[in-house]
Amino acid sequence: MPRTQTKIYQTQFNIKDACRVATTANITLVGSAPDTLDGISLALGNRVLVKNQTTPSQNGIYEVSVLGSGSNGTWVRTTDFDDAEVTQGMTVAVVLGNTNTRTIWILMTADPIVIDTTALTFNKIPIPGQDDGDDDTEQIDLGGSNRFLALVGASYTAFKDVIYLGASKNLTKVFVLIDYNGVGTVDMKIFDVTNAQTIAEKTGITTSGIEILDLGTISNLPSANAQFEVQFRKNGGGTGRAYAVTFQFS
Repeated sequence: MPRTQTKIYQTQFNIKDACRVATTANITLVGSAPDTLDGISLALGNRVLVKNQTTPSQNGIYEVSVLGSGSNGTWVRTTDFDDAEVTQGMTVAVVLGNTNTRTIWILMTADPIVIDTTALTFNKIPIPGQDDGDDDTEQIDLGGSNRFLALVGASYTAFKDVIYLGASKNLTKVFVLIDYNGVGTVDMKIFDVTNAQTIAEKTGITTSGIEILDLGTISNLPSANAQFEVQFRKNGGGTGRAYAVTFQFS
């Protein structure tokens, strides 16, 4: 069956302290920054994820250094986002906002990054188990005490749920939250149940965090109800957990 060549990568996450809010449009950062953002009133010292600048090298994490009144404040880069600690795969949560509440963002720009020179791009990560209402994502949430899959054996085990890929959808990415206990390794793969074949596989996972399988594009399959599973195994003893899965479509 013809498919776009599968690509798999793991991003090692550099997790920053949460931001109170995030931008939704370009901001004048010095002298004209607002005192309200995304419906939330700001205060001195608030952390803000700036991600929509028309000059992308200005994007990043800022704090409110001058609040002002209306639109005459100033924001400056935070000390954890002003030097070599800024790397591809950095993630940050946004807590509040009419648009950006309870979202997680990942820095997609490739290393090396030079602050105020390199164009910075942030993408939103669909949160496993949380339905954000978008048509381009679908979440598997096992619910209650079964919200995670225990990783205890050397044979592949699947989440009890499967994803049905309709003929009009293209599966592009899979996000999984891994809780790694520090012993052995975790392997994961996307398995095409309908056609009994592995689509993508990542082995040797040794960190906790959100794992991303970038599939390129798994294009419109002949079956209108092709079924996919996310499967896991644990090598080298110990236990671990894999939490609810998010699929992203183009």
